[in-house]
Amino acid sequence: MSAFSHAVFGRVMQSDKSIEEAERTFAQGVERVQHEILKVSQNNIDELLLATMLMADYETFHSENEDSLTDLDVTGSRIWGNSYYDVTAGLLRQRQHKKWTLNTSLNRAVRRKLVRVCIIRGVSVPEWLRDGSQFDEEDHVLTLDSIMIRVAALRERSLCLFLPKSARFSSQPHPGDLATEARALDAALESWSAALPEDWKYTTRSVLATGFFDGMIYEYTTYGHAAIWCRYYAIRMVVNGIRNRALSVVARCSSQMLSVAPEQDICLQKIESLATDLCRSIPTFFTAMGAPVAAESTGISTASISQITPKLATLLAWPLLLAVNTDFVPQSQVQWLKSKFESIANALGDGNLGAVTEQGGLRF
Repeated sequence: MSAFSHAVFGRVMQSDKSIEEAERTFAQGVERVQHEILKVSQNNIDELLLATMLMADYETFHSENEDSLTDLDVTGSRIWGNSYYDVTAGLLRQRQHKKWTLNTSLNRAVRRKLVRVCIIRGVSVPEWLRDGSQFDEEDHVLTLDSIMIRVAALRERSLCLFLPKSARFSSQPHPGDLATEARALDAALESWSAALPEDWKYTTRSVLATGFFDGMIYEYTTYGHAAIWCRYYAIRMVVNGIRNRALSVVARCSSQMLSVAPEQDICLQKIESLATDLCRSIPTFFTAMGAPVAAESTGISTASISQITPKLATLLAWPLLLAVNTDFVPQSQVQWLKSKFESIANALGDGNLGAVTEQGGLRF
């Protein structure tokens, strides 16, 4: 935690001394954690899970390795492939296997992070980690969680679509099958949102101030609800991006071009609509100082969205990372989302977070 604090302060304040202190503290922490892992038990498993997750985040977002930013692949593996996420997963599995006393909230938080990292990495979620109910996910969150597991698997299977035709193999999934799988996932996501109770839904408000995307914002009951909706928008954008990319490959066969064109148009319309939904949701995290205030039916806000706290920036970092790197999003939305993503990276002091987007290597 100390290394993380020094790193964030150093980047925000451009203090070389703080960054050097962060690196020194991190190196000491690595040595201590390696020693503690050798004697892992029920007594220290919580501390090790927290420590390794923080170490993974530190190495991901505060690494000074320039090669990791200049030679990115479509999964950003040089950054998100760091081993500490795997160490954390191993510790969590060990707790589950040995049936040590559960820390439900910690286990759930760690698992959620690991699932999101799998989607970025383009790998399927390990089988032992797939059942969210074993980690006390429930109701609507559990349903969305199960869809995210399927999205991770689809992204892994669809990575072949980024390869040139000469590099593909007959054993890889057929683009038409991937499009069908993505279509089913999009329908599942749509059904999930339609089934939500009223207290999960948002209200719409007009705004007069500059800096908003289109003069409309969505307001939610809590930041937690808003964060889940933002993840939903981003995940569904990714699914339709994969669907459209698969259809584009199918369309290269002249006999299929006309038959898939209408569905491609639907995909593009959905991506644009979902990106707009996300743009309208982001100001909630920037404008309020306390819990979000429910909008009046005819209310008009004149708030500014220039700043965001690190705590709230953490909730937005992952969905915006997906959104700004999803193909086929209209440029007007991409540029607006990137500007907010830059504010989030600055609030978190994460130099690599913003640099990944600028390099353009990570793609969904």
